[in-house]
Amino acid sequence: MLVENLLSTTGRTLYLKEEKQLNAVTALSGSGPAYFFYFMKHLVDAGVKMGLDEHVSNILAKQTMLGAFHLINNGQKTLDEYITSVASKGGTTEAALKTFNEHDMGEVIIKALQNAESRAEELSIK
Repeated sequence: MLVENLLSTTGRTLYLKEEKQLNAVTALSGSGPAYFFYFMKHLVDAGVKMGLDEHVSNILAKQTMLGAFHLINNGQKTLDEYITSVASKGGTTEAALKTFNEHDMGEVIIKALQNAESRAEELSIK
């Protein structure tokens, strides 16, 4: 209890019933910041390719991430509901999401995290 109280001062703590879930936690949460940085890097790069100054593109990507975080952190909707609320029928967001889906981006993300989980398991054995 003391350790949990100490750790919760820097963020949320969760209790896992099975130790084997720690590899999944490592893949999702431990490595997770790099995934967001990776996606944001490509948002910035896309902005530059579309003619925005890198500094402007960087600010827009950061503010977009911050706004999206505030929505999901303070709201009650599911992630699918947030996606739907932003993606107007026949609009720009829907066009981008269609491209993600055509390239199975969701499946690529799942596979990437499964690979990270497998690597965490390998490293825990050593």
